[in-house]
Amino acid sequence: MAALFAGSSRAILTSIVFALETTMQESTLLPLIAGCSTAYLVSFVMMRTTIMTEKIKRRGIQLPEHYRPDVLTLHVVSDVMRSLDRTLPAFDAGERVGAALDSLRSGSHSYVVVTSKAGPVGVLRSKELYDCPDDTIALASYVKHNSLSTIYADNTLDIALEVMLRTKQTVLMVTDRKTRKVSGFVTEWDILKVFEQRFMEDKDIKRHISLKSRAWRMIRGRGL
Repeated sequence: MAALFAGSSRAILTSIVFALETTMQESTLLPLIAGCSTAYLVSFVMMRTTIMTEKIKRRGIQLPEHYRPDVLTLHVVSDVMRSLDRTLPAFDAGERVGAALDSLRSGSHSYVVVTSKAGPVGVLRSKELYDCPDDTIALASYVKHNSLSTIYADNTLDIALEVMLRTKQTVLMVTDRKTRKVSGFVTEWDILKVFEQRFMEDKDIKRHISLKSRAWRMIRGRGL
């Protein structure tokens, strides 16, 4: 009975403890562990659902294969942010939008950094500069008009995503909590890369499970 319940519900510890409490026979512990473990492994290989989730799946609701913490809470902004290095084109805050566009046409950069004597002022998309209606205005005023929200480098990615959704911005400036200086920026694509990594990990896990199930079916088919 314990092995049958462990296989159908995949609650191996519950099955063992329930059988011990019901029978009060401590001598059956080892057979219980062996029987429940075997039933659990057979169920894991041959069954896609359990008795707890079978009806839910028949209604068309897709259930997760396993339960893990939210990926956004496991990473902080500093893990995915882009640093303000020399690979990005930097323009002085007093430079005109038209002059910056002339420099950008010779390259293929998606973002530009606006700096001043005090340090970085902000980050702009190249597309925003191309869409600017007046190319004679200074970058400083354009950055101020399109000011970016800031976030700390040690904040988790779920906070960054919340700020993006609330402010309807796809780029956030990253500042250091101690120095208050701008250290980089983060975009929506940087957050999506974290989901891409989790997706590939889940896909790899499903591939291994599928191979195990296929091999077991082949062995069982040959035996029959």
